[in-house]
Amino acid sequence: MDTFAYLGSQVTSDSDCVCDVKSRLALGMAVMIKVTKIWKNKSVSVATKVRLMKALVWQVASATFGCEAWTLRKQEKRSIQAFENKCIRKLLRMPWTNLDTASLQDGWNKK
Repeated sequence: MDTFAYLGSQVTSDSDCVCDVKSRLALGMAVMIKVTKIWKNKSVSVATKVRLMKALVWQVASATFGCEAWTLRKQEKRSIQAFENKCIRKLLRMPWTNLDTASLQDGWNKK
């Protein structure tokens, strides 16, 4: 057996975290898709949407079990950053063609 799930984490025989990071980000994206109606609802404020995203999506994506032990390489860091950017763009209803991630992160950090 090369890999198995333990407390929601994917444990591999070589202790690599790539599989676990990918599965967590996929779970986070699934939650993001399930609450699409909230993101599209104009009567819900951006502040509320941000709090919901942090509580629902990022908690699933970075689940508290096991992520402290991840040894992240550049590729995993990029994957996590891309996931965060995708979530923020979806929440703020920005098209993916707006590739100015520096201003996206600056604007996000001010909120």
